[in-house]
Amino acid sequence: MTLLTAEHLSVSYRGKPVVRDFSISAEEKECLSLMGPSGAGKTTVLRALAGLVKPQEGRVFLEEKDITEEPPSRREMAMVFQNMALFPHTRIKDNITYGLSALGWSKDQIQTELQRMAERLKIADQLEKYPNACSGGQKQRAGIARALIRKPRILLLDEPFSSLDQNLREELLKELQQLQKETAMTMIYVTHDRREAEVIADRIALLKDGKLVTAKSPKQLYEDPETLETAILLGSAFELLPVTAKNRILYAAGGALPGTADVPDGAYTVAFRAAPVTSHVPEMNGPYYLFETESGKRIR
Repeated sequence: MTLLTAEHLSVSYRGKPVVRDFSISAEEKECLSLMGPSGAGKTTVLRALAGLVKPQEGRVFLEEKDITEEPPSRREMAMVFQNMALFPHTRIKDNITYGLSALGWSKDQIQTELQRMAERLKIADQLEKYPNACSGGQKQRAGIARALIRKPRILLLDEPFSSLDQNLREELLKELQQLQKETAMTMIYVTHDRREAEVIADRIALLKDGKLVTAKSPKQLYEDPETLETAILLGSAFELLPVTAKNRILYAAGGALPGTADVPDGAYTVAFRAAPVTSHVPEMNGPYYLFETESGKRIR
């Protein structure tokens, strides 16, 4: 079932378009990753979904309800920020439970949920500390706990692990995957890191210049890149080689490539698939794709 839908969102800052006619949907229990280079509009899309940014055009729907004008507190979403956004002069326990009493939670309910969440995220021994006494990983766990304690239907994450070292990032990604399975919630995960997106996402939405390029499963993206732009946005997943076709032979800088190509003479780009990094992606033993360099259209 479709849980969240964005229709034709456009956002500008000081007259400069940042998101352009962006449409996508997220299914119930799905993890959707928004991936693209810096400046692609990923964070702005996430903030528009959360209600932190008002789009100049377009609508946002939760199931069939139009929530475009609803404040963030009424969208049944929670957000985890890149910079963790913890209050520095407030203990971790109070950061996690901030605002719950105003929502009508009793003290007993708050304490019960705090302990449950702290134990699940392995920060029960950090609750009395202030953020500056905690490691980066502990602070990010606290940020996730603060989001999850409200039991949102949708969890929005804006590059939550980008400042952490690789080992800790991989550990937290695995824990986040397990949390999603346990809670059966929908997640929208922003990243510029292909490997993160492959590990956690059911679908990857590729963005460039504020526009949606394509949205497919990781397996579909690697098995069937629709355009040269898709292959470029997938970064190290493909090795790109400029070639020239002449008399059905492809020539690279180092000379002729083996075999023949039944294409008109002209400029092309060969994309060789790299080795997979997760089980999402099938074994890839040497296949390649051929694109027209100017149009980006795939030939084979």
